[in-house]
Amino acid sequence: MSLRRMKAGYAMGVGIGVLFVVLGISSIAYFFTVKQVMGHSTSIYGNYFVAGIICFVFAIAILRITVPAFIPLKKKNLQNVRTCPYCGAIVDEDASFCKKCNQQLD
Repeated sequence: MSLRRMKAGYAMGVGIGVLFVVLGISSIAYFFTVKQVMGHSTSIYGNYFVAGIICFVFAIAILRITVPAFIPLKKKNLQNVRTCPYCGAIVDEDASFCKKCNQQLD
């Protein structure tokens, strides 16, 4: 799958997530509007509240999956790193032993 297609899929996911956020908020707002006008909440209008909460939770789940695809990853500067002379693993600057092969470093 090409990167362009993947980005398009993630963009569609973000769009669907935003749509569900709007749908959830409008359902909850409709529930409270009807409750204020009628003075009580009937079971029919209570379903709007439940549907709104479900839409909102679903939207948050979708957005948590899709939005990080658009945030560029922080690239580490690998030019000035210390490597283990025995196994080649990247080690901390002040490490005295390699975490991978447990050899003592100079």
